[in-house]
Amino acid sequence: MTFLKRLVILILLWAWALQVAANTKLIEMKHPLSHYEINKMTNILGGQIRLFDKFNSPYFKRLYIVNTKIPTAQILSQPLVKKVESADVIHPYSVKPSKEHSRLSNDPLLPYQWAVENTGQVIGQDIDDITLLRKIGTRDAAIDFTSNEDVDRRLKREVVVAVIDTGVDTFHPDLRESIYLNSSECINGELPLNPKEDKDNNGYKGDCKGWNFTGADTNNGSRVIDDVGHGTHVAGIIAARINNEVGIAGLANKIKILPLKVFRQEYENQRGSKNANAIGTTDRLAKAILYATQMRVDVINLSLGWPLALDKNYLHEAIRAAIDNNIVVVAAASNNNHSAPILPCALNGVICVGSIDNDGSVSAFSNFGMHVDVLAPGDNILSSFPTALEPRLFSVSGYDLKSGTSQSAPYVSALAAILKAAHPEFTTTDILNLIISSSRDLQVTSTKTFLAGMISFKNALSGAIKKKVLPVFKENDHLTFKMTDKTAIFNMQVLNPTRSVLSSIININSLSDHAVTVNLPLQVTLNPQQSKIFPIKINILDVTKSSDVFIDIKIDEIHYKQHLSISRELDNDSDIKIISAPNISKPDLLSLESQHFRPEMPMYFNVELNEEVGKINIFSVDANELQQLGSIIIPYLKFLLGFTLIDLDNDGILEYQAIAHIKNLDSENIEYYNFAYDLKPFAQQPHFILKVENVLQSQNELSYLYKNILGKKHAVPFFFAVGPIPVIDQPKDPFLPKIFEAANHLYYFAPSDSLTDKGEATLTTHIVDSPAFMKFWKKKLKLRSFADIRLLHIMPQTEDDLRKNQIRLIVSVGLDYQRTASLVIMTFDSDGKLNWQWSPLNTSGLVIDGYQLSRTINLQDLKNKETTLIGPQQSTMWDKLSLAADGTTSHLTRIQGEDISEDFKMYAGDYLDKDVRYSFIQTISEKLFSVENNGKVKNYTMPFYVSSFLPGNTFLERGYPIWFHAEKNLPALYIDAGQIFQKSAYLIIGDQTGITAPLYMNVNVPESCRALNPSLWGEIYNFTLLCEKDKKWELRLLPMQKLNY
Repeated sequence: MTFLKRLVILILLWAWALQVAANTKLIEMKHPLSHYEINKMTNILGGQIRLFDKFNSPYFKRLYIVNTKIPTAQILSQPLVKKVESADVIHPYSVKPSKEHSRLSNDPLLPYQWAVENTGQVIGQDIDDITLLRKIGTRDAAIDFTSNEDVDRRLKREVVVAVIDTGVDTFHPDLRESIYLNSSECINGELPLNPKEDKDNNGYKGDCKGWNFTGADTNNGSRVIDDVGHGTHVAGIIAARINNEVGIAGLANKIKILPLKVFRQEYENQRGSKNANAIGTTDRLAKAILYATQMRVDVINLSLGWPLALDKNYLHEAIRAAIDNNIVVVAAASNNNHSAPILPCALNGVICVGSIDNDGSVSAFSNFGMHVDVLAPGDNILSSFPTALEPRLFSVSGYDLKSGTSQSAPYVSALAAILKAAHPEFTTTDILNLIISSSRDLQVTSTKTFLAGMISFKNALSGAIKKKVLPVFKENDHLTFKMTDKTAIFNMQVLNPTRSVLSSIININSLSDHAVTVNLPLQVTLNPQQSKIFPIKINILDVTKSSDVFIDIKIDEIHYKQHLSISRELDNDSDIKIISAPNISKPDLLSLESQHFRPEMPMYFNVELNEEVGKINIFSVDANELQQLGSIIIPYLKFLLGFTLIDLDNDGILEYQAIAHIKNLDSENIEYYNFAYDLKPFAQQPHFILKVENVLQSQNELSYLYKNILGKKHAVPFFFAVGPIPVIDQPKDPFLPKIFEAANHLYYFAPSDSLTDKGEATLTTHIVDSPAFMKFWKKKLKLRSFADIRLLHIMPQTEDDLRKNQIRLIVSVGLDYQRTASLVIMTFDSDGKLNWQWSPLNTSGLVIDGYQLSRTINLQDLKNKETTLIGPQQSTMWDKLSLAADGTTSHLTRIQGEDISEDFKMYAGDYLDKDVRYSFIQTISEKLFSVENNGKVKNYTMPFYVSSFLPGNTFLERGYPIWFHAEKNLPALYIDAGQIFQKSAYLIIGDQTGITAPLYMNVNVPESCRALNPSLWGEIYNFTLLCEKDKKWELRLLPMQKLNY
């Protein structure tokens, strides 16, 4: 396979979510289609439309799936169509035993299972490279397990738990007897080799031991091999064989596991090497849930999750179908230490599980909030692991230690299964009531809130619970208000989970001084297993205060603390500006950015693709209308990798540059297309073909040098990326080995000095730090043999740098930690070769290798006059070094954090206001705002919302550094929360007294709208929503400035 083909595969994987969303469509029709209508829609959509699943429900009878390139807006225009959704990528989520243990079973690794029997096992937790925190276990932290004999005596039948995950090692010695067998599809209890028929008529041939939904061939998925390890680990917690003198002990031998594989291992690079990440798609997860429902399992375990950005109605319907069929659905709360609801945990009817440690404290990583129902052990859990894989943290093959709420959920799934086996007549509401009402209070005080406490097997099995009305904190934490009445409505839902009539008194009080509740208290009477919703009015007293409001809900004598997030509705808001968009037909508009120059008015573009041509449409705001400036045509455009405005020839006039993946019958290339501002092909050189090696141009910050090519000046992009040394820069000495290992290099794409035989201009991949170039400078600087030169950063390129045709580099020289830093001015000489001019860089004695770099926004003139470097000295101590343009140190600040678990994650923004300096830093779970005034540093924090399950797959809130216009400009971060937990965009604003996310700067993004990047009009940023109203599109702009309320 050629490298280009391998790289194209990588490109497609990198853009997988977008490609899947563009091509795989799930279409809800207004009614089930006849054969005639199916054929008609197939012809219209250009792809075979078929029923999504044969599951028997009114919704799924009219849900169809198709692979098509027809735009969503065009599909929605068909009279048969009700709703269109895409299929998106989703991701799932060392112990020292005590000498004292009671031997609940003869399984030899039971003493390591502190969650089952906590006898004081010690867990070591690394805080940093030299600090080890030892946690000694306590008995109350275990699941309060009774005995295997007691459990077996109570169980009246076998029960089945569907583990929807990465698959299961069905031949594992501790699991092979615990796998559910669909006997009609098995041959002597094993998988048929090549099944020819669907013996049970469920649509899946040979589904003897579950089904693999990740394969391209939907008719051949009988093998559920776990190539990651996550699913096998979950399955072992639930049902590893007890008293088989092997490995660990599960929780009941009458529990059977139905393995449903929806995640597969992700391949990391073009050579096919693997990593520990797992990937799946939302449509396959929905099919797995429907399969489990069809197979009439008792419990579904979902140690996985997805953020709001990937939420789908068909996933909700699949989970609802399971619950309606009396299946208990258990989900992990996620591992990001915040209270924002993550799906499916926050869905009504799903039991959501957080994590505790072996000492009874809430795990530092565990999510929390009142949508999290109960807690179970999740830290350093020993369980089964595929025998074909190498364990990472345990020395016995076939077993490994893992931490996370993914490990907590299966304890609750096992408890639910045991309760269903003991009480076959119980409903899902009965099971929910037993699990929640039998839970125990936490023995270690925590500021984190949960609906209930730690699970107790003993209490739940004995049925010793108190009858009480329960609040339901699902799908009701995000409220909206209008500026006209400043009132939000909280739909308070309560449930009587018992089989008796219950009456309760409900009182709700605001714990936030800028909001009050009205129309309370309530006296309610609920029939058995009845649920009711009561709308509670919340009056907002001050919209400049936080958009986070906390309320205390008292039901009889029990208090619950609920966090509400309140956003501002912009529909008919008098402060917004409406820009009509008559040329927009679908919500695919993107902001057109230029990192060096600011257009007079905001500009946008979208892309239209068909088989033979791609079209980039460009728009700009004129008065109150978004007008189309024109279109750029690119033949055989497969995928647009980048589109930007740059000055290609250093004449002060901007041009457009498109980076395109081109595929036709004869070739497949990465190509650069250049166009003048009037959209005509750029006269100097309109088109380059990139000689693809093993790196693509970074779409982050680029810098440019201008080089004379064929007698004309042309911009050459420079960027840092991880990859091997290009062929042209490999050592020329035949006796020296070639270097193919990936490393961080400073790449550039150099235009060729001549055209090819076909008259084509090409770009060749180079690195600045080539072995020859580094050897030259080591000799010139008289460095010792083991010393090296490291290129650390490009200082943000200014307009002045462009005019001088220079790039400023920060370079580190030396041995290990005996290093010095230099400022290097890099230019092209008259021969087109790179030239360096060195000068010392004052770093105040700090070794800055590994520091992050950021522009510093001067809040006085809104220009970037300084560059800031920030890096950790310890896990919670960071040094911030501010550099002037000439490399002299202008200021050094030391920022001290507080929580030992809050490691530095990323640098979000830096600001200067005369003598006051501000910084936004994102840690693992917090946004830290640092203020330095007169040499004193003070820190303020807010939660940092992330969604991740399996390692390496993360959705996170990214702060976009801007400024807020008040009496004077203030530092601010713009955040689009729609990626994680709620459909809103908001500002975090800081000053010398702290930070806040004010109510009137938290904007609701309704279903009919999409949030675009904030647009800059003059010196004032605006929230920008693209919205559909009466089948027409418009931009809604809200200035990010202080208003008189």
